[in-house]
Amino acid sequence: MISARKWVEEYEKDWTRFIRFQEGVFNEWYEGVDNLDRKVFENVIGYFDRICEYYADLTQTFITTVAISSPMGQEVRRMLGMQNAASKGFNAMMTLQKVSKAFCELSEFSTSIPGDIVKMAKIVYQIHDRVISLAFSKSERSEKMIEICSIDNRVDMYKQAILSDILKNETEKTQKLFKIVNYLEEMGDACTAMGCEVVFAYEGVQGFCHQDTYRILEGSQ
Repeated sequence: MISARKWVEEYEKDWTRFIRFQEGVFNEWYEGVDNLDRKVFENVIGYFDRICEYYADLTQTFITTVAISSPMGQEVRRMLGMQNAASKGFNAMMTLQKVSKAFCELSEFSTSIPGDIVKMAKIVYQIHDRVISLAFSKSERSEKMIEICSIDNRVDMYKQAILSDILKNETEKTQKLFKIVNYLEEMGDACTAMGCEVVFAYEGVQGFCHQDTYRILEGSQ
């Protein structure tokens, strides 16, 4: 049992490193959004081999640790939630790569991105930032998920408004902007799902976002 706990502790350390690395990449990406700096996006794209390596190592550690610590029911549940959160975070990072590439494909970079898309990107960043804080919070995670779901709903509203505007005139540029908007929504959804898994890991309840509300599945409390 002592050996199993040591494996769990090591897994949690690896998970924390993965989440903190993810946080750093998102922070840098936000700098590119805030300053409309193509070079920052290009730097962000360069991180993705390391991200894949980190995630692969974390997954291998997870499999080994679960095999060793299977008698420890609560610890395994927490680890499952943590690994699921890492998986959602990995999905968000892969979408971050795609949206960064799409930004870099735009010509006349600083004037090619409508203000509403910049605002939408910043809201997605807010979701990720709050989910990272949630992962290291000590209490009231379910309450904080309500706020995250509300922010995610704003992303959906921005998407509808932006697409209804840019699709009025279909050009090569609007097609690229269409991709960016969809990627941003996808990234926001992945970050929000990550938050739901963090709540499951630490509080043992399963929930999901419905519009701007966090709903806990019946029987999971």
